Amino acid sequence: MVAGRNRLDTEFMQQFPEELVSKGGGEAVYGAGFHSAESSFGLAVKVLDGNARALGPMILKLLDDLGVMTAERWEALNWFWKPEIKNVIGRTIGTYNVIVED
Repeated sequence: MVAGRNRLDTEFMQQFPEELVSKGGGEAVYGAGFHSAESSFGLAVKVLDGNARALGPMILKLLDDLGVMTAERWEALNWFWKPEIKNVIGRTIGTYNVIVED
């Protein structure tokens, strides 16, 4: 009872079996807990404008910075990294990108 096929929560937990639990919520809120022999941490993310389109790239960037992404995980989750932006007729007109500001 998390999300469903091709959804962020489900896909992330499938790529981190027995290591990660995650759940997204309304207004682009996301939480996750990670535990392995090497590392344990929790994540809490909120997209200020309430649109979930930025969650995938944000979470992938955080997981990469925390050192838990592998080449296999990147390959499986890459479609969340730079989601396509489509216009009203379904034509791809761009992608979202992660910009880190200090």
